[in-house]
Amino acid sequence: MSQQRSDLTHHDASGDKKSRASDSASEQLEKEARIVSGPALEDAGIYKHIVEVFNEACHNYATRSAFTNLGYTITFSELQRLATDFASFLNNVLNLEPGTRVAIQLPNVLQYPIVLFGALKAGMIVINTNPLYTVREMVHQFNDSEAQVLISLVNFGDRIAEAVPKTSIRTVVLSELGDVLPAPKRYVENGAALSPPRRDNVSKSHG
Repeated sequence: MSQQRSDLTHHDASGDKKSRASDSASEQLEKEARIVSGPALEDAGIYKHIVEVFNEACHNYATRSAFTNLGYTITFSELQRLATDFASFLNNVLNLEPGTRVAIQLPNVLQYPIVLFGALKAGMIVINTNPLYTVREMVHQFNDSEAQVLISLVNFGDRIAEAVPKTSIRTVVLSELGDVLPAPKRYVENGAALSPPRRDNVSKSHG
């Protein structure tokens, strides 16, 4: 019995040490949280919003390459201009209020950063959506996130047409693959993306 009591005493002491260590860690986390919150943020020069980081980067690296796709590159200054234009479109053409939930379903094309930063500049809440999602997955995410606007490509039109009526989305904005590219490359890419396969490239079965 005495041996059992000794074990219990040892266990309790170990538990006390762990408890004190846990309390100390919690206090440290709270201290760190206080350091990077409240008025200290402004005093320390920490960015309050990702848009501030974006604006500063576009200003500092205006003439440098920002993104490249399909053989075409846009600079940071071009990205800033296009994102600002898109933000104006959301606010002044679609009349969307800040806080509107906007789903972005785009692959790795130049439209993505333009739409992303434009939506953030307009005060939207951005919901990234996998362009490979099935109709069922799209319906689930759009409803779960309470998205009200969808921005995507015409290439996904069939799935969008089937999914959107089952969701809270009321506005759909579609772009074509090469819309950001200069002419005539834009027309070539858009035509190739939407054209059906040529007959001589379609495999045929012979009975």
